Amino acid sequence: MKIQRAAKLGLCFGVRRALALVEALARRRPIAVLGELVHNPILLDRLRRLGVPTVHDPAESPTRVLVGTAHGISQRRILFLRSQGFEVIDAACPRVKRLHQAVAALAAEGFCPVLVGRRGHPEVEAVVEDFDQVEVAADAAEMERLPRRARWGVAAQTTHPRAEAMEAAEALRRRFPEAEVRFVDTTCPATEERQAAGAALAEKSDAMVVVGGSGSNNTRKLAAACARLCPRVFHVEGPEELRREWFRAEDRVGLAAGTSTPMESVHAVEARLRRFAWELERTAARPAGPVVAPARAV
Repeated sequence: MKIQRAAKLGLCFGVRRALALVEALARRRPIAVLGELVHNPILLDRLRRLGVPTVHDPAESPTRVLVGTAHGISQRRILFLRSQGFEVIDAACPRVKRLHQAVAALAAEGFCPVLVGRRGHPEVEAVVEDFDQVEVAADAAEMERLPRRARWGVAAQTTHPRAEAMEAAEALRRRFPEAEVRFVDTTCPATEERQAAGAALAEKSDAMVVVGGSGSNNTRKLAAACARLCPRVFHVEGPEELRREWFRAEDRVGLAAGTSTPMESVHAVEARLRRFAWELERTAARPAGPVVAPARAV
């Protein structure tokens, strides 16, 4: 079994920036993160060990200093929390902030914004909270349910593949040929790099292991991109989820990771895969039946 890493994998700038900010703040005063800073259990556990709790309800916070997640927080929510006496620190990725700015610019120019992304994801919800009129569509097929508008502005969740976002915009143009449809590219380059690298490796692999949080949208999209090109794709959070029976001695196994996945997780998964490779090689080399000593010459 041969194991190869994708050319690009692991933490992006936005996640590293958010982690560094929270860790620096935690050394100076008590803080809490409002929601999961990133969708990765290992990183969240690191914050817990630093004494930084994750709270989903501000009323549960042991401190009046709240940090927003890397996925962003709406301006309406920030203003409300500040009116309640909380200090709010925004740890949003700069790419997420650009998405908010892009949607705001579309709305200011009279376009009805439609965000291509995953409903319920904090990045999407933060955008929706800030605008009175914004639609959310998971993909091109969901454009069929949108109402008629004279002008549509299409942007996408930063972890959404650019090609799928453009396909959704084209579907909207076909549905409403008389409407003006403007597409704004808001896909994160780091996410796109990891998806492209993962897909390139998947194309020449017998199996792919994609490492990242189960709730991570970028990791799920990475796994989906690999699954289009590789017959066996396994999305795991850590080495303990791997099973030796998933692999064969002759397999070429690719290893990819999402933008919220720390390298310690990648190293641990690769170490377990190499252990499997060693065990499978030993099993393959073992004789199939009992060894019979040759008859002694008489």
